Amino acid sequence: MIKTLKAAEGKGELQVQVGCAKWGNRDNLFNMLHELNIGAVITDAAGRRDCVHMELPTLHAFIRFVGNSLDKTDYKRVDDWVARIKDWKEQGLQTVWFFMHQHDERYSPELCDYVAEELNKALGLNLLRPQFIEREKGLFA
Repeated sequence: MIKTLKAAEGKGELQVQVGCAKWGNRDNLFNMLHELNIGAVITDAAGRRDCVHMELPTLHAFIRFVGNSLDKTDYKRVDDWVARIKDWKEQGLQTVWFFMHQHDERYSPELCDYVAEELNKALGLNLLRPQFIEREKGLFA
């Protein structure tokens, strides 16, 4: 893996996902990523909070958020992320990619809307929010 990462150095923005089961020496790993200007995907899954690292080897964050079907804990976790992103921005964070998905994707648009709304409020942004289509009452309503 190290050879591949070193070969990618300087070839554009790259983020790698690191599995927590084989952290090894965390400091060495994240120091190497920093030296190579390679980011580390932060995966936040409700059932695997032990894998959520808060390392930013670059000034760009890629957050992979796995929702829990709109459980109240999803909203709390989003609120925590908004506060952390605001803090990171004050420390020089330049870019955030917030990748949202759920085990049942029909819930993703609603939580994405909440993420955009909260980031807009906290950071004075104007992120576009999803537009929801009202279904006509009928057979599939």
